[in-house]
Amino acid sequence: MNFTNNFFRIVFYKFLKFFPTPTFLNFSATGIDLSSEGFRYVDFIKDEKGLKLKNFGFEKIDESDFLHSIQATALLKKIKGKKIKYVRAIVPEESSYLFILPIEGDESTAKGEVEFHLEENVPLPPNSTVFDYKLFYEDEKNFAIVTALSLDTVSTYVDFFEKNGIKPISFIPESHALARNLIKKEEKGIVLIAHINKEKTVIAVAKDRIIRFSSAIQFGGGMITEAISKYCKIPLNQAEIIKNKEGFSMKTEDHDCFLALGNAISVIRDEIERVIIYWHTHDEKNGAIEKIILSGSNASMPGLAEYLAESLRVKVEKGDVWSNFPRYKDEVPEIPQADSLSFAPLLGIFSE
Repeated sequence: MNFTNNFFRIVFYKFLKFFPTPTFLNFSATGIDLSSEGFRYVDFIKDEKGLKLKNFGFEKIDESDFLHSIQATALLKKIKGKKIKYVRAIVPEESSYLFILPIEGDESTAKGEVEFHLEENVPLPPNSTVFDYKLFYEDEKNFAIVTALSLDTVSTYVDFFEKNGIKPISFIPESHALARNLIKKEEKGIVLIAHINKEKTVIAVAKDRIIRFSSAIQFGGGMITEAISKYCKIPLNQAEIIKNKEGFSMKTEDHDCFLALGNAISVIRDEIERVIIYWHTHDEKNGAIEKIILSGSNASMPGLAEYLAESLRVKVEKGDVWSNFPRYKDEVPEIPQADSLSFAPLLGIFSE
């Protein structure tokens, strides 16, 4: 897209909020998560009990370039038929940059300070960068947690939605959405989130519900399935069943199946350990990671939480994606429990 003759769009998207504030609850918008895993969407309405799930769905996308795929366009048109006009979108973690900046002044000078230090912290030209920040106070100092995206990334998403007659009103990276969803609103402390999908794993550390570090590796449950298939010499669909139904409950004498599973999951385990070590050694004031929360389409593998807890010597639990939705303390949510962890980023857009 050529933005040269479209100044107002540049200005608008320069100031998009990556960290949605509670005011968005009064604005009707659908949450959309497009990735190599597929197309997910959720839509809420609000009543006297709070937010209530109205629509949700998931469809696989076979094409790797999902933002330009015929399937994605068809799916967007399909949900547009439900009178959807505006969307809030998840963007892949690997497309965003995050850094923490000490703020010398106060809230009135913060934006200027972030802009001044942007180039030294983000490998993008400042005039090609869209950013937002959130201020927090720690150790008697002001800090800004800054998230940045390339203008090209934003324009690609904008084009995808607008050519289908839908207006995007905000974008949020996966890690920030995960923290909003999986960490209770009132919860303090340091939490590591591991969001394990089919083709990648997002690992993020949040302190007092604010993301302080994030990374993504291109390794997920699909690679684990492939390892089981290869070493056990069975079809992929059978390997997927073994992974999801047996997981670490497989006996060690089940020859290569258990060995393949252990070797494959060690890639994710080692990356989590690397992040833990980095966090504990990067700054002595960081404090210890108190627990690990698992989410994603491959987080429910039997025995995975126990394996990671024993191996990493940190408390590990599966996420509760409804903990910040008051009405679902008493009501059964419409999304099946088996699928809910896959919707964690999307639900984070709407978490209170």
